[in-house]
Formats: sequence, C-alpha cells, structure tokens
Amino acid sequence: MNKYCKYIYEENVTCFMELDEELYCFRAIYQNDKNLISTNIQIENSEYGLPEGSFSHCLEDLTAITQREFLELWSKATLLYADSWNKLKAKLVIGDKINAKIICFYPQGIILEIWQLFCAIANYDECRNHFGGDKMYPREEIALKIEGFDDDNLWVRLKI
Repeated sequence: MNKYCKYIYEENVTCFMELDEELYCFRAIYQNDKNLISTNIQIENSEYGLPEGSFSHCLEDLTAITQREFLELWSKATLLYADSWNKLKAKLVIGDKINAKIICFYPQGIILEIWQLFCAIANYDECRNHFGGDKMYPREEIALKIEGFDDDNLWVRLKI
C-alpha cells in the first residue's frame, strides 16, 4: 500500500510524494507560487527531480496527505499537457521501432529520451538481459519498439 505525504522542499516550494511500500518515491509533484512541476515530464536538466533513497529514516519530517489529494494535484499537473500528449499518441504507431537514449532509472523502469516533450519507459530487467549491463547507463542509445502509452504518467511504453 502506497503512502502519500508532503514536505517543504525549499522556501515557497512544497514537494508532494507517492511512496512505495519500502518508502521510495514513486512519483512527486513540486508546487511553487506559480507552477506544479511533476517528475513524469520535467526529468532531464530539472532542478526538481524524483527524490532518491528511502524515506524510512525521516518519516517524522513528512506530513501525511491523502491519496485523493495527491491524485488531484497529479491530475492538475498532467492536464496541462493533455493536448500535446494526445497529438503524440496519434502520431506514434504501436509496433514501430524507435531509438531512445537512457536518461535515468526510476523505480518504475528505465526513463528514456525520445526527442519529444514526453519521455518513454521500458522494463529494466528485459533491457539488461537483451542489451547487456554495459548498455545500462545514462546517455546510452538503444532501439526499442513502441508497446503502448502510459496515460497516468504521460510516458510512451517501449519494449524489446
């Protein structure tokens, strides 16, 4: 069962997080005076990244929130990109092969650059087994097929 919490990240910036059972951050949203910045879109070169490591050692510093509160913020943050997301989904063809560059590794899998506003995701274990461990580093390019779309995170799903 996931936990939802928030903490003050810096002055005028609050971080809302979805933590998995081991208290690693699965998704996060940063809220400042002007914006909601979600960790599903602004990944590369962002000052607001997905928090790393387990939060088990600092639970007392976090304020619990409801799942509903988190999901409402997540929906607001992703709704800003709905038109662009739908245009990209109409343009891409499931089964087509595309080149992608590894950006980073999230708990959900490998996050990849596909030279669009949106990123892609692939299964780490499948990619490691297919390409080998020497290809599993940021900035490495790999060729994968479009498997589908993750409408919750606005990611293109890729597979071997």
